[in-house]
Amino acid sequence: MNCPHCQSSNIVACGSQSNGSKKHKCKECLKTFTEGGKAKGRPKQYSTDYDRVKAWRKRRKQN
Repeated sequence: MNCPHCQSSNIVACGSQSNGSKKHKCKECLKTFTEGGKAKGRPKQYSTDYDRVKAWRKRRKQN
C-alpha cells in the first residue's frame, strides 16, 4: 500500500475509525489516510505543521 498523497510506501498503522476502517500514517509526508479513502490535502495556506504553528503564533502576537 502507498500513501495517496506522496506515493511513499513508508507507512504505519495508527488506529481505526468508528466505522471500523483502519487508519494509516505516512512517515514521509506525515498525513493520515484510510485504505480506499479519498486523499484530502491540507489547505494551501498551510503546507506543513510548522507553517500552521508559525501562523498561529503570529495571529496570537497581534492580539
